[in-house]
Amino acid sequence: MKFMLAAAGAPHDSLKGPKSQKGAHKFLPLGLLLLVLGSCGEEPLAWDPPEDTTESRDFGTGDKSTDTTWEEDLEYDDTDEDSEIASDATDTKIPTTSSDACPEDPDKTEPGICGCGESDDDDDGDKTVNCEDECPLDPQKTEPGECGCFVREGTCGKEPYIETTKKTYLVGEPIVVHFFNLSKDKKNWIGLFWPIAKGENALAWKYTDGRKDGTMIFGALPPGKYEARLFFNDSFKLEDKVAFEVKAF
Repeated sequence: MKFMLAAAGAPHDSLKGPKSQKGAHKFLPLGLLLLVLGSCGEEPLAWDPPEDTTESRDFGTGDKSTDTTWEEDLEYDDTDEDSEIASDATDTKIPTTSSDACPEDPDKTEPGICGCGESDDDDDGDKTVNCEDECPLDPQKTEPGECGCFVREGTCGKEPYIETTKKTYLVGEPIVVHFFNLSKDKKNWIGLFWPIAKGENALAWKYTDGRKDGTMIFGALPPGKYEARLFFNDSFKLEDKVAFEVKAF
């Protein structure tokens, strides 16, 4: 109480007595006193740490779920990797495929039996391609043998016989017949027949005109099976025959 009166009264230098003068330094200034008295009964002030303006960054974990600065501070540079992948893709040669195995042969896309640059034709129709047939125009032989092409083995020019140039003709193709070792009789003749037909029922026929060896060409026939037959001296005595066939395309 004495303390409060002293603070509210006159300045301390107006108090009398040596004790008052000597203890004057114990009195608080009025402004500070009022501040202390005014704060009595209030909640103490909470201390807030100063705001840290320094941005905290964690580069240790690399965990994007807790580190909000991951994308900002750690930028992934994939330029070199992309370049390497692109380089690998450029350097890798992908083999090209082509359906033409004979690019320099305009007639074939595959080598076939005879290879590129050579046809697989079978001119005499004996089911042996020309490149493997030593007698490509003789349908009865694929190699010369002892008597040679167009000469029936075992005769070697001694017995008369006939041959067609093909075993199978297509519709529209002429029928070609070779004859060998005939006599010089001008009435020897060759005819084309149905297999069941008799000698006098030839579909077409021609004389040999006395030639010993030669070739006859007959017109085209419709699809079917046929025979070429050889007769001597205008007779119907069969000397030789050969079968052939005509097929549609």
